[in-house]
Amino acid sequence: RILLVGITVAVLLGGYGLYALVAVHAIVGLIQVAYKFVVIKKCLPVKINFRYNDRSLYKEIFSFSIWVTVSALAARLVFNITPSILGIVASSGAIAVFGVVTTLEAYSYLITSAINGVFMPKISRIYAADDAEKNIMPLFLGVGKFQYALNGLIVVGFTVIGKRFVELWMGADYIEAYLGVILIMIPGLFFNSLQIANTAMVVQKRVNLQAFVNVVTGICNVVLSFVLSWKMGVLGACVSICIAYFVRAGIFHVIHQKVMHFDMIAFIKGCYIRFSIPMLCTVFLGLLVNCYLPKGGWGLLIVQGVGVVALYCLLLWVFGFNKQEKNRILSILKHKEK
Repeated sequence: RILLVGITVAVLLGGYGLYALVAVHAIVGLIQVAYKFVVIKKCLPVKINFRYNDRSLYKEIFSFSIWVTVSALAARLVFNITPSILGIVASSGAIAVFGVVTTLEAYSYLITSAINGVFMPKISRIYAADDAEKNIMPLFLGVGKFQYALNGLIVVGFTVIGKRFVELWMGADYIEAYLGVILIMIPGLFFNSLQIANTAMVVQKRVNLQAFVNVVTGICNVVLSFVLSWKMGVLGACVSICIAYFVRAGIFHVIHQKVMHFDMIAFIKGCYIRFSIPMLCTVFLGLLVNCYLPKGGWGLLIVQGVGVVALYCLLLWVFGFNKQEKNRILSILKHKEK
């Protein structure tokens, strides 16, 4: 990342154009691949056998790769194609505002999806043993609560102080991005919390279903973007993504209940309903306080941010965590102190 940003800045300052920027991404990507190859060869007890041949394995990898490719291409029908749609039905100004939306959403996604894939070995071991459906549910609920709470903190924090943040960062002309980011982040609450179940789909070779859902999501977004962006501009594009992402989350909930055999009713009660109380209370109190605070600079914004985090954590402790979870957190903190 440092190399990519550094060379990109140098290229921009040098006055080079689009092809140079694309070349930078390609070169840095090749360097990254070469670095990984060196690490595997030098640091890992793995020897690559280029003469290995297994047709059944090739067939399985090819089938898996096809569905992953379809899924990745379908995902492009959301953020990557929306600027083009805005350029057709709206204006270049709408594209600029949407660029701010995508930047903030990308940072939010990086934080909330940081542990994606970490539990794949554990999930694989669970499904390799007996009573997999029974043993996977506690992990699903525990990790889902954590991701929902973390995602909720980001959504709550941006809802309370995001408007002022956009004003200070980009100016009043980009204030439309505030509502756009909120619209896009809210469906993520109900999708990012499903990562254990989504990883289980990969382990169980259900990537074809993931690809199908992504295709439906992409088509839904493209159709709605043309319709809504025509009248509402960038806000319409964000509404279309919001609807498409809610459709995606809803379909995945059904799949996890009917196909993967997760107890989604218990998950909704233990995660969404219980942990939504601190979120709603923090948003209400935070927006209420905003009404009486003067407009300040970055210093006041940071103080507000710290206050929102403290209030959210307090309400999460009081209303979100049950007695067992509180005792587990306290035992972890006591262990760290020792």
